[in-house]
Amino acid sequence: MASVAPRISLLADIFMGAASVEAGTQEDKQAYVSRLLADLLCTERLPPAVELQVAQFDPACFDLGACAQDFERDPPMSKRRLLELAVYVTLADGQLEPEESRFIRDLGEALRMAPGEYADLIAEESELRSRESFIELARVPIPYRKG
Repeated sequence: MASVAPRISLLADIFMGAASVEAGTQEDKQAYVSRLLADLLCTERLPPAVELQVAQFDPACFDLGACAQDFERDPPMSKRRLLELAVYVTLADGQLEPEESRFIRDLGEALRMAPGEYADLIAEESELRSRESFIELARVPIPYRKG
């Protein structure tokens, strides 16, 4: 994805939207989102405003369509990368739940992507081997993969 810094607020909302889809796991995923955003900014710590935005994220005020709109005209590979990063957030607890797959599909649609461009990211458990190789590519290690 090109030019991350000007869009960091939008990325924070999209990633926290992904983190908040599944009830009860938001705290671990929030920590992962913070590490992921810091990595994207090539820094150890998030700027205070972004840190606050992540900490105070309110799923009830989140508008996926509005956040995704800024990325609609990005090249297909950039949109794909955005989806991959959102999937990493959903996998921070070790599983991709049906509601998280729905979020990824909704994000893909909001980015005006064809389902075939991201189907492998929300594959069923029968395609777990493909997902495992995808997970190995995460620059920010996914917590459940410790060891």
